[in-house]
Amino acid sequence: MPSIIIRLDDACPTMNHDNWDRVEGIFDKYGVKPLVGIIPDNRDRLFAWESDPDFWGVTARRWEDKGWCIAQHGCYHLYQSEDGSPSDEAKPGERTEFKGLPRERQRELIDTGYAAMSAHGIEPKGFFAPNHTFDDTTIDILRESGRYGFISDGPSFDLFRYRGMAFIPYIPASRKFPIKPRVSTRVLHPNTMGGGDIDELEAWLKDSHGLVASVPEIMSRQGGIKNKARLSGAFSLYLALVRTAAGLYNRLKAQGAKRG
Repeated sequence: MPSIIIRLDDACPTMNHDNWDRVEGIFDKYGVKPLVGIIPDNRDRLFAWESDPDFWGVTARRWEDKGWCIAQHGCYHLYQSEDGSPSDEAKPGERTEFKGLPRERQRELIDTGYAAMSAHGIEPKGFFAPNHTFDDTTIDILRESGRYGFISDGPSFDLFRYRGMAFIPYIPASRKFPIKPRVSTRVLHPNTMGGGDIDELEAWLKDSHGLVASVPEIMSRQGGIKNKARLSGAFSLYLALVRTAAGLYNRLKAQGAKRG
């Protein structure tokens, strides 16, 4: 039977608390235990609602107590064009916090993010990068650290292993998707969801909550994870276009929400 992971991006002390509270209430109603990515030290000005001083000590711990799986979502959520990171390899202005940066700079970002979370008593179980952009160097550093059980990303029809790391794949969960993968991920951005988006989420969960699995349930398959198989170039391009379009859409929604 296919399984769906629900992933929530961009949690931080200055998140859109009204939206997150509504989404959390829906998950409680249907017994959903999502994967939630916390930005360790948010510096993205688009995520600048009212600051919650109890975020780390109350909200994040409540999520853990409910069985939500906490992941480290980058470090600052700043793209290279925004923080001016020097790199001879990365394309100027590329929308990534990691891809193409020198190894030591990537290690610094990953270690700094982990230290920020652990200082608040939150130990991330996995990792995923902003804008789905990272490279083999990112993966190697995560593996070498020994801290992270998985990466949430990558095109595949099931869990896979690449460069010694387990991956929970990102294939958009959709009833209209032409192929039924064993594992898919529905990525949500509560900060920028409108009321209609949240209503649609509840309607979808009413019909589909039986397919939703927690990360521990998914990762119990680890013994059977295979090394990554190459997908067709056309399908990989399709997934890249989906991710790019989704990223731009959410950035535009965030900008509109802040203007409003």
